[in-house]
Amino acid sequence: MFFFPQIFIVYFFAGLKKLDMDWMTGYSMTGLSRKWVFAPFVSIFGKQFVDLWMVHVGGLTFDLSEGFLLLWSKTRVLGTVLGLMFHGMNSQMFHIGMFPYAMIATIPLFYAVDWPKKLISRIPFCMQYVFPSTTEAQHSDHCVYTESVEKVGKPKKAVTEKHSKPRVLHKVLVCVALVYIAVQTVLPYSHFITKVIGWYLESKVKRFLIMKIII
Repeated sequence: MFFFPQIFIVYFFAGLKKLDMDWMTGYSMTGLSRKWVFAPFVSIFGKQFVDLWMVHVGGLTFDLSEGFLLLWSKTRVLGTVLGLMFHGMNSQMFHIGMFPYAMIATIPLFYAVDWPKKLISRIPFCMQYVFPSTTEAQHSDHCVYTESVEKVGKPKKAVTEKHSKPRVLHKVLVCVALVYIAVQTVLPYSHFITKVIGWYLESKVKRFLIMKIII
């Protein structure tokens, strides 16, 4: 529950930060077309096109849309391909440590929880013994499930869904998650809060010094 909003915020707020005149007009990251990763595109489209449309407009579009592409199952594969290309190119152009590789590692988190089992099940049977078991996970009393219940006594068995009730611990964890997400949403713009606090404290200090001088 924590991972999806956290990664979504990283992408989306990075796009919001790019909505300024310098970035939109192509002056924030000039000269990236000289990097070897853009060499095939420069040979076809030219340096000016790559600097403006691929680096600036493309980077803005990617950041604003990547979170949505990964959340929606029908566009998840496209989001995965774009994410691998984007972070892979960044790892070659900039010295930003493990960040590109960490973001690549978070992409599988958007897939269904049983994707490793589905992948292992496609491996030849003679090799599956070296991989983890693909059997269904055991029932846990600490989780909330949706169970299918068959109603007998009708011409056709009607299937309804029976929800196990969340416990107090589940509700507390949901509240903690919501607070965490709210904090992560505010933090990218926290400098506005610190500016207001700094301005208020500065004004109080000035008033205090003026009063001391008058006295």
